[in-house]
Amino acid sequence: MATCVVCRYIQLLGIVPTDAVIEKRLGEMFDADGDKTEAFTYFYNVNNLILCAIIIIIIIIHRRAIMRYIYIQLYSPYMMVDKE
Repeated sequence: MATCVVCRYIQLLGIVPTDAVIEKRLGEMFDADGDKTEAFTYFYNVNNLILCAIIIIIIIIHRRAIMRYIYIQLYSPYMMVDKE
């Protein structure tokens, strides 16, 4: 494996630590070189980045429902009035 190329990708990862494409490419290079442990680390990071992105998208899409739920949970006990 061209060590110089790996060093460049690692430098890029230092600049943009949340880039899944760089992590994936590093995992592929280490896998091709036979270093399964290092490859697993980078592939695992890719999965974490993608999972975080999906969670953020879900939160953005459902933020109104989430905010309403939080509002109801926080304020509904105080808004109840006993009608006796």
